[in-house]
Amino acid sequence: MTRYTLPHRLLHWMMAIAILSAIPIGVVMGDVKQGPFQNALYDLHKSLGVLVLILALVRVALKRSQGVPAPADELSDSQLRAATSVHHALYALMIVVPLLGFVANSFYGAAIPFFWLFTIPTFTPHNEDIAGMIFQLHTALAILFGILIVVHIAAALHHRFIRKDSVFSRMSVP
Repeated sequence: MTRYTLPHRLLHWMMAIAILSAIPIGVVMGDVKQGPFQNALYDLHKSLGVLVLILALVRVALKRSQGVPAPADELSDSQLRAATSVHHALYALMIVVPLLGFVANSFYGAAIPFFWLFTIPTFTPHNEDIAGMIFQLHTALAILFGILIVVHIAAALHHRFIRKDSVFSRMSVP
């Protein structure tokens, strides 16, 4: 197996869309005038976070059950170590960042809507001080997540357009 399976690739790209939507919404939602539009941005950001968490857990389960292709032959040992480190960090952040947002919202007393289909209730006592600390950690790790995503995209584009090797095509969809 030299390419990721279709389910792996579809999950990768669905998560990319969700994450690359959630991050800019998260950046602007606090600066928008209070009202229905801001509320919709918060709800959409929370919904995308839940979706990312669910897809990440499915992706981890798929990876553990079906495995993944061996590393590309074109990668040097240092590139392989760097890629492995970034991928492990991305997987951790795909789970930790949404979980922190979920827990912070619970402490804040804000239920989590899931794309206006249903609402996930809070599960902690109301404590805005704890919520604020967790939101700060959520934000800091989301920034790190964004930086690592840029590194990941830059590496993929480097393989596609500079090195012109098979690394990029392993995760491409068709």
